[in-house]
Amino acid sequence: MICQWWSVTTDKDIEDRVLKLLEISEQSDELEVSDNNLEIPGYTGLLSEISDESDLNDGDVLGVWKIIKHIGRGGMSNVYLVERNDGHIHAKAALKVIPQGLANSSLKQRFQQERQILSDLNHPNIAKLYDAGITKQGLPWFVMEFVDGDDLVSFAEKNNLNIEQRVILFRQVCEALNYAHSKGVIHRDIKPSNLLVDKERNVKLLDFGIASAEENLSLTMTGVVVGTPGYLSPEQAKGLTHDIDRRSDVFSLGVLLYKLVQNHMPFEADSISEISYKTIHAEPATLNRSIPPELQSIIYKCLEKKVEDRYSSVKKLADDLSAWLNGDIVSARKITTIHRLVKKIKKYPIISALMTLAVVALITGVSYGLYQSYLTSIKLQAAEKHLSKAQEIKAKVRRTHMMPKHQVKQEYQEFNNEINELSQEIERDNSNATGLSSYALGSAFLAMRNYEKALNLLKDAESKGWRSIDLSAALGVTYAHFWQKAIEESNSINNPQRKEQFLNEKRKTYYNQAIQYLKKSQSATSISNYLSAKLAYIESKYDEAIIAIEKEIETNPWHYEAMSFAATIYNAKYNQTGETSGYENAVQYKEISDLRLQQALEIGDSDPENYVQYCENMSTEVRKGLNKLTNEIDQSFKKAIQVCEDALYMAPNSKETYINLSRIYADMSHYLKLNKEPFMQMDTKSYFTVIHGLNIFPDDAELLATSVSPLFSLAVNANNFDSKDFELLEPVLNTFDSGINHEKKIPELIFLQALKNIDFSLKQNPLSLNSRKQHAEVHRSLGIYYEEQIKNYDKADFHYDQAIDSFTKMQDLGGKIASIGNIAEMYYNKALLRNLQGKPGESISFLDKAIETNQEVLDITQAKFAVYNNTMQFHYEKIETLVENQQEYEYLLDEYFAFVNRICGFDYLEKLHWYIIDDIIDSYTKLGIDTMNRFPECQFEK
Repeated sequence: MICQWWSVTTDKDIEDRVLKLLEISEQSDELEVSDNNLEIPGYTGLLSEISDESDLNDGDVLGVWKIIKHIGRGGMSNVYLVERNDGHIHAKAALKVIPQGLANSSLKQRFQQERQILSDLNHPNIAKLYDAGITKQGLPWFVMEFVDGDDLVSFAEKNNLNIEQRVILFRQVCEALNYAHSKGVIHRDIKPSNLLVDKERNVKLLDFGIASAEENLSLTMTGVVVGTPGYLSPEQAKGLTHDIDRRSDVFSLGVLLYKLVQNHMPFEADSISEISYKTIHAEPATLNRSIPPELQSIIYKCLEKKVEDRYSSVKKLADDLSAWLNGDIVSARKITTIHRLVKKIKKYPIISALMTLAVVALITGVSYGLYQSYLTSIKLQAAEKHLSKAQEIKAKVRRTHMMPKHQVKQEYQEFNNEINELSQEIERDNSNATGLSSYALGSAFLAMRNYEKALNLLKDAESKGWRSIDLSAALGVTYAHFWQKAIEESNSINNPQRKEQFLNEKRKTYYNQAIQYLKKSQSATSISNYLSAKLAYIESKYDEAIIAIEKEIETNPWHYEAMSFAATIYNAKYNQTGETSGYENAVQYKEISDLRLQQALEIGDSDPENYVQYCENMSTEVRKGLNKLTNEIDQSFKKAIQVCEDALYMAPNSKETYINLSRIYADMSHYLKLNKEPFMQMDTKSYFTVIHGLNIFPDDAELLATSVSPLFSLAVNANNFDSKDFELLEPVLNTFDSGINHEKKIPELIFLQALKNIDFSLKQNPLSLNSRKQHAEVHRSLGIYYEEQIKNYDKADFHYDQAIDSFTKMQDLGGKIASIGNIAEMYYNKALLRNLQGKPGESISFLDKAIETNQEVLDITQAKFAVYNNTMQFHYEKIETLVENQQEYEYLLDEYFAFVNRICGFDYLEKLHWYIIDDIIDSYTKLGIDTMNRFPECQFEK
């Protein structure tokens, strides 16, 4: 039964009757306050009256599910038997939907919460969630596993099970509930009708409609009683919402076990108020003597009034039941006997005084070691309490991620506050000797994706001696995260030796540990396939990872994190196949990656990580398709921008998203330039995206480096801007460093700011090849600007030298071919500059350096036309300089023309290449040099 207050926005008469109904029961045959059920007049007719408006008809279809028939009603939903209607799988299931007459916002929120809770639970003894949606009337529905069987108590009676058989069935209930508790979920409504037994004697736990981790006040307020009379714990009966934890479920389990072995209730009465009073104040009725004493002690321990006197966890209850079944000693017997003796003593004050003297004498003889053992036990109990709170936080984080799309920043702050409070509580309790409390905190931080804090705490837990499969799994996932980050970081290191050295260090720190812990944990948890996929992925065994992750998704269709990880695996397989066999042969992996990520977003609609990953994928996709110039590129840009803006809304502190969105705007600017369309707005958007990121991450090296691309584009094209463009440019200039002289011309201002940003970035990350390349490009462009626009040849020469220095340093970082070619071009620029300065001798000297340097590239690249073309230009410039200065040049012609003829003999030349060669021949003719018969290999028709 759900005893709570809400307002139903329907006819007043119906509302009054609903409130009366809620005071009595959810269903007449579920009210088990005594062996004779209380009569509930007019219940069925009332619910029918309320829910007629939303009744579905046989044959109706919701999603892929077809209604077969109506099979039940509850206080919160109608239930229908359904089957799949998509032609692929013919499976029956149960569909739950809220009656229209009861569909207020509070009930809808509760119904959504049940769906979110079920999606987080994957256990063989918990009915699985299959699908969810909304009706045309806006009513939420979900489909779950259909269990064809009797409730637990009825099944035991019908099959005349003995006590041992009943306890064995009951242990399945404990396993299901212990798993739910590990996910931070308190059921709060354990009763026979929520436990069905199928034909294979598998028990299935149902109905999480009033389950909670730590109830939100909007759903349950202090003083509101939630649960079924007779099965409520004392704290539930009192309406003490904030005192309810997993030990409340332990009490309900005690009532259930009592009912299961004796077939009547421990607290019997003729009214709800009386049953509540007995639950709070009275001792349970004495069990039949035929019940073994050890089993009685287990039941009585569950039914203790004080929560601290019950089993601290369902696992400990299950352990005692296993001990009893195996004939071993149970922990509950000794504790329960002492407890009962204390209760009797309290009834007789005189005897109590005499007993006190005896107890004092006894304590005197107790050893110090026993006392220390007691303290250790107390600390362990406190640590288990901390773990329970951490599990609650983890579950709330995940359920928040599965709510309809909304910004989770405030909730994250609340979760962080809860974690901080838990940390302070652990410190006050001084209960971390075993490491369990550190594991609790570490797992909470892991749920919040704070991997650094998680790793430190998880390692601390292990160092203090705590050992568990869950700890190994958490460590494995955390180390795998850091190893993946190391791989991503290594992608910016182009020097093979430096890259291998870097990865070797990270292997020792992260990779080896990830392998160790994942192997240790992968076969012994409910997410074993997920962990196996992690293991295969970090070993770059993508085919194995795909098999494992698809098994995980099939087993647990609501594990959206597995879908998100599947997208990552398929994307890695796409890149691997693309690099070895061509990207046209890898498209299928990209499509599946996108599909899996979309599925993850449908379930984890409020998980910021999903949006961050989607943004990164779109940024890569746009960049790879940029040179295709297809008709779809505009739509791709729009979609990518929207995806990344969504990611920033969901994760405003995601540095990666600021970088990816800025790059998308910069790529769009480049695309518009190629199509001779206005582009400046894209550059300014690109730049200000970085500025927003820098407001959160001041002086960040990656963000500063990302800012250079839009600044570079603005500076290079500033001379072509009109008045409207300058209106867009003014906000950009206003962000520049005050140390830069603002009296300079606009292109120079922008170049200098770009240079300042990249200099600062390089100081933080001197091994970044991309940053070093940007540094060289800015100096080169500044040199050209000073040479051509300002006519300041000294400054131009200085920046050319700086560019040569940066291009030279690039060689050590892995960009050898590109850097050598660029150095040759810089020597060429310096040669032209010397000509302008009237220094032909120095000009020829630099041209010789350019030719000599370019030859190094030719020796490596063999037949790249662009490199040969550069050399032809360098040769021509040298000959032209000699001609203009009336110096001997004939000695160069034969060598040069032989070089050109060699190029003309290449079999891959296209029409554009021939035009370039022909222009050079024409240039010699203009110099007065006879080219007749000099180019036998270059005779062609345009």
